[in-house]
Amino acid sequence: MNLINANTNNLIALWKQAASPFQSYFEEKELGYCFIENSQWPNRVWLKGALTEETLAQISQLIGKHQQLTFSYFDTTNGAELNWLKDKHFSEKSVQYGMALKLEQAYNQSDRVSLQRVQTKAAISSWCKVFKQAFNYEISEETLEQTFQVIPYFNIIYQQQVVGSLILHKTKQVTGFHSLGIIPEVRGKGLAQEAMNSGLHLAQSWQSEYVTLQASPMAKRMYENLGFSSQFIMRNYNWLPLDN
Repeated sequence: MNLINANTNNLIALWKQAASPFQSYFEEKELGYCFIENSQWPNRVWLKGALTEETLAQISQLIGKHQQLTFSYFDTTNGAELNWLKDKHFSEKSVQYGMALKLEQAYNQSDRVSLQRVQTKAAISSWCKVFKQAFNYEISEETLEQTFQVIPYFNIIYQQQVVGSLILHKTKQVTGFHSLGIIPEVRGKGLAQEAMNSGLHLAQSWQSEYVTLQASPMAKRMYENLGFSSQFIMRNYNWLPLDN
């Protein structure tokens, strides 16, 4: 299996699923993009083909028109094209590591934390609240209300309290882990790793062969300890107009 394609296809499919109820997913010959008004997610633009001067011009025009968009570049060249992006006024705001794990061993559900699928308005409100606390940006309640029946959002429960968020999204034989976050008040207790184990157990029950994710630099070590390996870097960019 091509793990880079499996990872990026899962992520893009999630973005598409989230944006589709709002009729805000678009594809052009060389790129795709989606955005939801009054939400900070998914709001992405990505390449379908090669990085060229023409595609960068298209992306800069899109971001100029829809300033909430972020350009996510799947870097498989170890940064060979980064100076070119900088010269075209793209400013890197974050990086994530595209990682994958083959499900070859049994994973047990945690005794301390549980995953509770979001299915009610109260659960939606709780998920959005802890997501914002964990990541410092917002996914609107309207986004979940429109998509919770087709996207599995989970509240992470610890001591009968909602302490974190998680999205699991299955494409073919791959389950993608997205938006795994724990609120600051209970970090350092190993809850993220226990939530991962419960999620891996669930992915196995879905007959998944691989799990993919995009890890922050802070979380990368935890995933490596679980057996994940890196295949690429996802670099997220703003575009700065020339008059800036």
